[in-house]
Amino acid sequence: MNERGKSGFILIVVVLAMMMVGVVQADEVSEIEQDIETYQEQKQQKSRETEEANQKLEEIEAKINQAYDEFQELDEEAAKTESDIEETERDKAQTEEEISALQIKIEELEERIAERDKLLKDRVRSMYQANGSLDYVEVILGASNFSDFIERISALHSIAKQDRNLLDEHIDDQKALETAQDELEEAALRLENQIEELADLLEDIEQQLKEKEDIVANLEEQKIDTENFIVSNEEEMAIVESQEAAAKEELEQAKARQQSAQGGSGALQWPTPGRTVTSSYGPRTHPVHGTEGFHYGIDISRNGGTTITAAEEGTVIGARYMSGYGNTILISHAIGNQTVTTLYAHLASIDVKQGQRVSRGEKIGVMGTTGVSTGIHLHFEVHEGGWNGQKSNSVNPLNYLN
Repeated sequence: MNERGKSGFILIVVVLAMMMVGVVQADEVSEIEQDIETYQEQKQQKSRETEEANQKLEEIEAKINQAYDEFQELDEEAAKTESDIEETERDKAQTEEEISALQIKIEELEERIAERDKLLKDRVRSMYQANGSLDYVEVILGASNFSDFIERISALHSIAKQDRNLLDEHIDDQKALETAQDELEEAALRLENQIEELADLLEDIEQQLKEKEDIVANLEEQKIDTENFIVSNEEEMAIVESQEAAAKEELEQAKARQQSAQGGSGALQWPTPGRTVTSSYGPRTHPVHGTEGFHYGIDISRNGGTTITAAEEGTVIGARYMSGYGNTILISHAIGNQTVTTLYAHLASIDVKQGQRVSRGEKIGVMGTTGVSTGIHLHFEVHEGGWNGQKSNSVNPLNYLN
């Protein structure tokens, strides 16, 4: 090939290379713009979910307040019913004491009536002769004159009438006592029935109180779940917003400079000096909870105080404590034509801030065991795209580590 031909060939190669670079750069810009659109949709979705959750939380709190008011009313009603039962039992005991006292009086009166009746019978018997007729002869013969006779006859009748009246009074008293006893026994029976009714009412109230307690407990659990959901959703919203900001920054950089696609494998450097993986990516039994689940990253073991570095240059989109993760850092990277997010968890300390740009290999924190952890290690995740609470974008980090 002559010099002219060589020059033409080189020119074609350069042009093709420039075209390929332009295509790669255009793909990268398009991919980042698509990521930004996805983040915006996620923000809208998170905002709707948070709004719905807050509304649900208000409804739950209103139900809890209502249940507590009803519980208070039932509790007061139960206390009043218990007081009524105690008072009724005291009344019943007093009535039974009065019944016992009346019974003693009735028995004493019956004895006196019996004694009086015997005396009357003895007196009448002594006033009659053996044939049963009244010995009026003695009365007549004993009289000094007719007037005395009349007086004696009147006296005998008066004595008999007084005895009869006294006996009638005894009988009337006995009937009155028996009537009073009957009334007291009826009152005692009514009080007993009232006690049973109050006891049934108290049992019903206590059952309602138990039901209210169960309702309140269920509502409190719903409240906690909803509050946790709101907190989690807000955390995810903050991450999405940071991812969106990082993507916009990457978009500007992609438009301003030419980037070479690095592909997938080997695009990230190890975030720790050591490479000892103690728990791999995939299904596993949780070391703390003992439940079966999925491990969305890898655990890298090392001594405490080990420096943690950024696996690639990028923007810090999260740097805070995240429940089970403990102290956590999230970094958004532009690798080739896609966004990749790395996560570093259980850190002893965090040395970067949200929004900060970091370089590949730059120190971002120190290995630790914060959050739900069994020992000092780094939990490292890789997500193709943005990070989300469901971890649907997670991939095996070993596919990216060189």
